[in-house]
Amino acid sequence: MTDAITLLGASLRSDAEVLRVTGQNLANVQTPGYRREISVLQSGFDAVAMRGIADAASLVAPVMQAATDFGTGPLQQSPGPWHVALEGAGYFVLNTPTGEQVTRRGDFSLDSSGRLVSQEGFPVLGDGGEITPPDGVPTIDADGTIHLNGQVVDRLRRVTADPHALTAAGQSRFAPTSGTVLTDTTSGSVRQGFIESSNVTPAEELLRLMETMRHFEMTQHFVRGAHEMLGDAISTLGKV
Repeated sequence: MTDAITLLGASLRSDAEVLRVTGQNLANVQTPGYRREISVLQSGFDAVAMRGIADAASLVAPVMQAATDFGTGPLQQSPGPWHVALEGAGYFVLNTPTGEQVTRRGDFSLDSSGRLVSQEGFPVLGDGGEITPPDGVPTIDADGTIHLNGQVVDRLRRVTADPHALTAAGQSRFAPTSGTVLTDTTSGSVRQGFIESSNVTPAEELLRLMETMRHFEMTQHFVRGAHEMLGDAISTLGKV
């Protein structure tokens, strides 16, 4: 009975993780460049295989872990003169206090110092480093080259990276893991006057939310039933 309650408890924890991930996705439907998280079932069989078949009886219920879906989102027109989106693979590069990070969120702007920055204020990197353009309305080519007042200012740096070597760093940013190399690329194209939306599909997330809530409530019902049966058994044994 205690094993059953343990397994039901593991199921409740997995459902809670799915609810957390789904809620986070729904909260970021309107966040440009946001990559939705998905709940991945992690089986305990691998761990048992490492310990040996004799430990198979100790196998516990699988647990849910969050992973990132790096699929691209749709492009939407945007009026910002420094707003850009990427078509195809690749990322823009930001200079953060913890090192270079990548993003597909391109709603850039100029800060009080005249630097091109992300929404969080991190400098956007070009081939020549941080970009500090002169006053004026830019024209940005498909290869990321920035023109202002008839002159070339810089070119937006674009890189590729193994998605498995990137970890979420907040606000549509990703940090490369230790030892990961960001490879400069010229593939794909830059679209000025567009931003990439999140890759969250609200209808799918709402359906997943309802399914998980129903499963959570059903599991709670089983937990209460198992707890009552255990209590009855203890009470009966106490009378013997």
